[in-house]
Amino acid sequence: MEIEAAAEEILSSRQEIVDLDRKRQSNREALVGLKKSAKSHWNGEESESWLALGNTFYIALPNRISTHLLEKDGVKFNTEINKQRSNLKVQLHELNDKEEGVYSSSLLGMNLSPLDKDEIAALRKNF
Repeated sequence: MEIEAAAEEILSSRQEIVDLDRKRQSNREALVGLKKSAKSHWNGEESESWLALGNTFYIALPNRISTHLLEKDGVKFNTEINKQRSNLKVQLHELNDKEEGVYSSSLLGMNLSPLDKDEIAALRKNF
């Protein structure tokens, strides 16, 4: 029963990552659309665009503010997706432990994380 619950958690986490990624992609599309409309509009960044806040509330804002809000949302989506992916790795290891390590050799590389800028710079400096 515990194994099924852990597997269900993993599936729901994966679905949440997919949903967040769709929202992030829609956010990117809106951002590109705003930037294109600002370039073609005679008033540029000060031209107004309508934003939907929530499900029923619309507000007209200058493109520079709308762009800033969408960029902040993009950062939030990225951090939430990365957090969910990290949690997914933990959940996979917990499931593996509950299954008594049946797949331990296939999960060995799951704890890898990418190098950050400082680590890459240190590697380039040394080699």
